[in-house]
Amino acid sequence: MSFNQLVKLVGTAQAMIHPKSVFLSEFSAIAMAHQVNINNLSLQGFGAPITLSGTAASQDRVVAFETALQSANGFSNVNLPLTAIQMNGSTISFAMTFTFTPPAGS
Repeated sequence: MSFNQLVKLVGTAQAMIHPKSVFLSEFSAIAMAHQVNINNLSLQGFGAPITLSGTAASQDRVVAFETALQSANGFSNVNLPLTAIQMNGSTISFAMTFTFTPPAGS
């Protein structure tokens, strides 16, 4: 493999890493701000549905988290079915889906 091909591969790898770090930074800030714990996160690729399951101390925190994702830049198609919110002892568990498209210039 030539030097130019290696440089191109590194550039491609870097381009893939940056949007993921933007997503993780934005997502974790929203989750922490609403005191939501993420148990599982499945990310196939940007533009594809992302699924997650998590817990929170109250249903209000779960709904506030959903609302924050709906209004956050890059997040869309946020879906939190009522049937996916369940009481488990003293915590609320939930599952939801959404998509994320990195904002232009990210």
